[in-house]
Amino acid sequence: MGTSSRSIIAASIALATIMLASCGSDSTAEDASAPVVSTAAPRLEAVDGVEFSDPEGDYTITIGSEWVPSPVGAVEDGVESWVVAPPGTDFSANVNVLTQSTEGLDLVEYLELSVENTGTFEVIEQTTLTGENGNELGRFEFAGPVEGTDLDLHFLAIVDVTDGMAVLATLSTLEADFDALRANVEPFMLTLQAE
Repeated sequence: MGTSSRSIIAASIALATIMLASCGSDSTAEDASAPVVSTAAPRLEAVDGVEFSDPEGDYTITIGSEWVPSPVGAVEDGVESWVVAPPGTDFSANVNVLTQSTEGLDLVEYLELSVENTGTFEVIEQTTLTGENGNELGRFEFAGPVEGTDLDLHFLAIVDVTDGMAVLATLSTLEADFDALRANVEPFMLTLQAE
């Protein structure tokens, strides 16, 4: 993998981390080299939400009716972000979605490179699975303290790779809130589909 690909992945993870803190609000890990295991997504009842179409036409995702768009300026252009739980004092749990070139990587290669570039965070899981639309998705989970802060965060990322483009949706929460929020938010994330 080229230096440019690693930089793109690292920048994506850094953006997710920065966005966590910018929204404002109140484990045991496995080796990052864990193999990618293919699984089927648990079949859940249809999610009750609103289909969001990316303004650039790159992807669709169903978002929760209670999700609130992040304030203008809280995230970079071309990145959509929603607060998915009532804000706390130090951090707001959020889902952000960004798109980027894969520079020729397929889904498994992109997933492996993403996991390699989680920095100081501990990788908990990496896998491929079938999304709610029948598309193959990558999923990776990572967690840990954010350097220079008192925040201990937990992330779940879902990625769809199509025609040289990756669409990456990341749930970012405080460690203490992760399990409950994952149960509510992951079904929406599994509707992600690159166009």
